[in-house]
Amino acid sequence: MQFRFFFLVGCPLLLACGGSSSSFSQKCGNSVLEPTESCDDGNTLDGDGCSALCLYEDYCGNGEVEGEEACDDHNTLSGDGCIANCSRTESCGNGLRDLAAGEVCDGQDYCAQDCLSRDVCSEGAADASCTDDNNTPWDGCGKDCLKEHSFIINTLQIASAEIGCDYSGDGVIDNAFARALGDNPLQLINTSGLKSDGSYLGSSILFVLHALGLDDPSALNDSELALALFNGIDGVDTADGNLDGNAPFLYPKGFFDEALRPEASINASIVDGALSGGPEFLSLTIPILSISIRLDFERAFLNLTTTRNDQNEVNGLEDGLLCGVLPIRSLADQKDSVLLNFLSRDDTRCDNGASRDEQPYSLADILVAGAVALTGDRIGLANVEMTEDTSFSAYVDIDGDGLERFEIDRGDGQCQAIITRCFDGDGSEVKGDGSDPNGDCALNPAIADGVPAAVTFSATTARIVGEAP
Repeated sequence: MQFRFFFLVGCPLLLACGGSSSSFSQKCGNSVLEPTESCDDGNTLDGDGCSALCLYEDYCGNGEVEGEEACDDHNTLSGDGCIANCSRTESCGNGLRDLAAGEVCDGQDYCAQDCLSRDVCSEGAADASCTDDNNTPWDGCGKDCLKEHSFIINTLQIASAEIGCDYSGDGVIDNAFARALGDNPLQLINTSGLKSDGSYLGSSILFVLHALGLDDPSALNDSELALALFNGIDGVDTADGNLDGNAPFLYPKGFFDEALRPEASINASIVDGALSGGPEFLSLTIPILSISIRLDFERAFLNLTTTRNDQNEVNGLEDGLLCGVLPIRSLADQKDSVLLNFLSRDDTRCDNGASRDEQPYSLADILVAGAVALTGDRIGLANVEMTEDTSFSAYVDIDGDGLERFEIDRGDGQCQAIITRCFDGDGSEVKGDGSDPNGDCALNPAIADGVPAAVTFSATTARIVGEAP
């Protein structure tokens, strides 16, 4: 299976196509990624991963079982019967623990017929790293008879432009989101995050990671585990001690089902203390004072380093890097007025002169079409790339039908620039689907492509003690 991501070779992060017309020039095979293309490898040959029409060939997530794939269900989510990288089906009896599907064992003598439970964690239990004479979770010894390991994130920042992942395969970091925000607004966002006690300014958001299937208590080497990520709830009445290495937290109601299948997790492995995982879908909400930015990561990849105490047990996570592609549609869905006020000082729209209160614009308008932030910085990819063009494409083709394209109205530069027209990867125009009263075309489900982003973090140990009421 292949995960092929290409960016704009030799072009701005949002490709300037020139002019505001719905027509544009595109030539497959010129090594330049252009609207309607998923890839461009400098030729028009089939069979090399990029077709003669400059569309992806075999790749996980296109709904077709190809090459080395065992399954393909149109997504890169684990826990739904097809593992995120399409390498195997998730089914009891395949001899492998499908952790996102809730399996704790598969094929062993002590394993239940449905793979969702095993014999009691009593003295002498096979493949156990702990014993407590029960299979009850959240008491330090899990239902899989493995020591429970959870972590509370104690530093978290949106990564700067030079930090991230390479979605193009050219060896260059791709982080268009940070480029769009610019240095000063990005610094302002990042300095409004964690306090020293682990709570967030103006927010109750507490990011918790829980390891599933961690066989090695030192977290030094493990061929397969999963990390569930959620917004935890403080297990005590005060935030004091949240970062002391033993703080109790609750998980949101329903995040784990009865079989302990998580709503969101990422499959990973550890080699010599270096953990890597993905691709997967994960969502984070980054607090900014009393507001927040939601980052929905498609094709998320995770890298970090595990640390250990004197007893050789894992006691923290360092150098954490979570990368992903933020769909334009997800950014268009964020229209919180306080957030918009924070990132744009212009109150009127360039397309029709309506005020922000009369017809809210979106985070996509700001980060794609451009804005002037309260810091006075010109932000947004159109501004960062120093171009006056009004037709731009997305950066990473998620759905494999070619890069989507957006036309913007920039007015006289004294108003908030707006995305006014959207074009799908095949070149056809996409209209608003009725989900938005203002007819925002970027909210149409056909709009799937996006821009790369990344966050950095570290974490210390914590305890999950149960489910929030």
